[in-house]
Amino acid sequence: MGVKVFIVEDNNTLRESLGAWLQSTDIQATLFDNGTAALEAALGDCDLIVVDATLPDISGVDLIGELRHRGHNMPIILSSGFPHYREHVPTNGVFLQKPYKPEVLIELIHLLLDHGN
Repeated sequence: MGVKVFIVEDNNTLRESLGAWLQSTDIQATLFDNGTAALEAALGDCDLIVVDATLPDISGVDLIGELRHRGHNMPIILSSGFPHYREHVPTNGVFLQKPYKPEVLIELIHLLLDHGN
């Protein structure tokens, strides 16, 4: 079975584009437009999460904190156009500055998952 990634991004165009890119590389992407929906999903089936730092309902930083509080330790890519969010990257995670090329995201996904194994 392939890699399962959750994309939590409120920008519709970016979210859909990332989903298509990941699917084209055999990465199964589940897309969410807000943090609450991601928290309610079956996170046990997720290998990695890509989360925007600024979401409409809960910040990406707060989402990461809640995931960790619930015992989920999957790798996380925190993404933002604002570089100060870099300081909020959790252990087992990286910061990805927007804008970025999809190839960079795919490389980071593989790097984090390979490092964890």
